[in-house]
Amino acid sequence: MKASLKVGAAEVDITPPIGVGMVGGLEPRYSIGVDDPLLVKALVIESLGTRLAIVALDLCSLPRRFGDACVKAASRKTGIPADHIIWCATHTHTGPISDADIFPKGVRPSDLAWLKKLPSQFAQAVDQANANRQPARMSRVRTFCEGVACSRRIHFKSGFDINSWNLDRADDTQSLGYASHSDPEVGALCFDRLDGKPAAILWTFACHTNANSGPRFSADYPAVTAARLRERYGAQVISVYLPGACGDVNANPMLRYREVGNRLADVLVRVLDSRKPSDQPIQVQAIRQQVTVPTRPFRADESWRRKVSGWAPEDQKWFEYSENIIKKRNEKELATWVQAFRIGEVGFVTQPGELFVEWGLAFKATSPFSWTYPVELCGDCVGYFVTPEAEAAIGYESLNSWASRIGLEGVKQLVASGKNLLNDLWKTS
Repeated sequence: MKASLKVGAAEVDITPPIGVGMVGGLEPRYSIGVDDPLLVKALVIESLGTRLAIVALDLCSLPRRFGDACVKAASRKTGIPADHIIWCATHTHTGPISDADIFPKGVRPSDLAWLKKLPSQFAQAVDQANANRQPARMSRVRTFCEGVACSRRIHFKSGFDINSWNLDRADDTQSLGYASHSDPEVGALCFDRLDGKPAAILWTFACHTNANSGPRFSADYPAVTAARLRERYGAQVISVYLPGACGDVNANPMLRYREVGNRLADVLVRVLDSRKPSDQPIQVQAIRQQVTVPTRPFRADESWRRKVSGWAPEDQKWFEYSENIIKKRNEKELATWVQAFRIGEVGFVTQPGELFVEWGLAFKATSPFSWTYPVELCGDCVGYFVTPEAEAAIGYESLNSWASRIGLEGVKQLVASGKNLLNDLWKTS
């Protein structure tokens, strides 16, 4: 059955003005230029009468209130149901500030002004992708990219984990190696036009998008990979990157971001060159659930936890200030989104925070789909999804701060909800 699948893609530049504050550290830095434009990329897939929109924004994160406004605008403009619009932040650490509370000392109003245009830009990208739909054939490929990502937590005989950037302040006990590992799998779906040229490539990899930490706006290594894919397959191809479970996985500090992007492009091109597009009809479907979870509990020993985390004394103050912001908000629970969607034989599950790699591997292991890819920072940004082992071993991600607003109980609830949605999606096939 030919032409049962239609696919369209589009991208819109959302780079803020030079001088706008940037994220990626404990304090804002102010942009002085652009290494790579920041984009909102949209992919619209239609099959067997159902449309699905997948949107990736070159941002570190985006709070739910802005994401909900974006989805509402895109749904109104295209008629695609809100539950069938999935968005994520690519988590670039050279993107603009998107939340006034992320820095304890506050941010300038001018640093958030760019957000006013975001819903219309988001809707424009989805609308253009929807208008660009044309008959397509799909192929699924899988490869591996080793050596570009690594655990960012080192475990010590004392029982503590120290983040890799704080190792010079680790306690004087024996190191027991990495506290976790990385996931080298790279998954991709390629959508070819009937003339054989790719219209879009949807790909995912589990590695923090923080290989470029300079003072210039950049979409980081996915931008480099996207440029290489265009060089290989033509200017018409739009590649959409979905961040995998990489809350505790950083880019290899010995590699520059262009090296990371080029290595990923090398392995992707190798398998995409031998792809085998199929004319068979595929099922596309999505489900979304709002989940309310408790916030991270405040602990009497938090001051001690900050001291043993490896941060310098002045940085420990940052966490204290950030915890105080959370206390003032007095939120006992957070309502957020979990989604699952399928594209043919491939299942995807989203989580609204920075998912530790172990949770991502658990999704893969327990999913009823033969191929499953978790996607983080979708629909919201509620903080790190630490594991029980990481919570006990302390480290940056388990300290009370704006970057870690839910504790283990909330994490487990969100992960369980994601697994349930995957199972529900499978049962309806």
